[in-house]
Amino acid sequence: MSYSTISNVPCTFLLWIWEALKAIIPTMIAIMFIYGAAKYISSADDPSGRQKGKQICMHSVIGALIYILSVSVMLAVGLTQADVCHN
Repeated sequence: MSYSTISNVPCTFLLWIWEALKAIIPTMIAIMFIYGAAKYISSADDPSGRQKGKQICMHSVIGALIYILSVSVMLAVGLTQADVCHN
């Protein structure tokens, strides 16, 4: 095993995590938004429940904006696997 193969292990691992997160994060955002909307709808008589549902929806929208912004910046900068791992 050469040094270049060994030195690419952390990079490969981090890229694997990033690829997994690119699938998990949007799914979690959608789940949380749907949960917040369901809580808002089901709390028709409870103002604090409606407020909690509204907060959950708002926080999921903020999370989505942060995720979209971070991916957009990475694409705009041109950060790719070749740039990070120096293959």
